[in-house]
Amino acid sequence: MLLAHRGRWQLVGQWRGVDNGWPSLVAPTAAAVMGLHCETTEAAIWSETPPPSTSPPLIKWARGGIAELLDAGLVTAGEELVWNRRNLGVRHTARIRVDGTLILADGRVYANPCGATTALGGNHQNGWNAFRRASDGRTLGDLRTEIRARQGK
Repeated sequence: MLLAHRGRWQLVGQWRGVDNGWPSLVAPTAAAVMGLHCETTEAAIWSETPPPSTSPPLIKWARGGIAELLDAGLVTAGEELVWNRRNLGVRHTARIRVDGTLILADGRVYANPCGATTALGGNHQNGWNAFRRASDGRTLGDLRTEIRARQGK
């Protein structure tokens, strides 16, 4: 099992000769790695003024992604995002934090929208196309495309 961290792959688990029961072998390690990743992320906190104790800490390395949207003025800190899963009759919400991370309604924090939607949906989801601004319904992907067009990319 590999974990992408700071632009590099890190080996976090290896199983040889596993059978069809591999998910039950891999799941505990995956859960532990995800917890470790969250703890590592929280340990990398950086902020001029610490957030209130009721808020999850800001993440130092979360520039890029949604932070680019913040820097360009296309979204604002505190802005609400929604993911309507019509087939399931479920509506998820998140808010953008000043460091460019997303905080879900249950308090979990994600460095990017794909991580948030994958956590909410249980399998990989494209958060850039799933999350929309509550104010006008534009997807984060549309906003990211707008930035790239401005930059000539």
